[in-house]
Amino acid sequence: KIQYNPTSLHLTQLKGHLGSNFNFAGDVTIKHGGIKPKINAVLSLKSLNVNTLLASHQINSYPEAKVFLVSKKDVPSSSKWSNDPLDFTILNKFDGNFQITADQLTNKIIAISNPKLTAVIENGLLTVSSLTGSIFEGSFVSMGHLSSKNDIKIHMTLKDANLKGLPTQGSNVKIVAGKLFVSTNLTSRGKNMQALVQNLTGPLRISAKNGVINGFSLQELSQRLGDLKNPASLLGLLNTSMGKGQTPFSSFLSEITFNQGVGTI
Repeated sequence: KIQYNPTSLHLTQLKGHLGSNFNFAGDVTIKHGGIKPKINAVLSLKSLNVNTLLASHQINSYPEAKVFLVSKKDVPSSSKWSNDPLDFTILNKFDGNFQITADQLTNKIIAISNPKLTAVIENGLLTVSSLTGSIFEGSFVSMGHLSSKNDIKIHMTLKDANLKGLPTQGSNVKIVAGKLFVSTNLTSRGKNMQALVQNLTGPLRISAKNGVINGFSLQELSQRLGDLKNPASLLGLLNTSMGKGQTPFSSFLSEITFNQGVGTI
């Protein structure tokens, strides 16, 4: 349903879809009587697969970038991130208020159930005042901002997520119980993805409790380490020990501080 007057356009009872993976419904008002348009939108989406949405871009993009875990300060030269320009100057073209909900938001690894976004665009600044949902049955809360000058700030917490939901990536070792907690407060700036990664700064805290890991027994492995006679016997021990047994843990804590794209554990 469309209502139009000289200063505004109202789209109500809006329903539509893009392809077979993006369905939406809601109300949108566009006020165009000022210096630039102002959009007020309340939208609801069905399940949205981010990988499907970005598939056409990924085909022509760089090979998949990798994060390296190293024991020295030098970052491997083979770490490649896209130099394709990221242009957010569209944020200068309009202002607006947005409330967006969805049944589910997914990518290759994580699914966010019932995400709800509240955001404002004003004077070239996108401010996300609230992004909430559930990840692995845990409570997810995030906020932050993105500017037309490519400044990014993200604050995120995840509480009481079930560790058994973590993907195994084909490994026989899997966490089958426990609760996961994550918090981070990151900032960056850059005209492309490589610059954004290189300028990433801030803390990341990961903790867990009351967990159980299937696929190896740390106690048995520790006991047998005392009987090793040479390096070859160590390889044999790892081959026979991994993939069986069970290891419980009461607590886990990792704190990572990013400075100019390098995370120090």
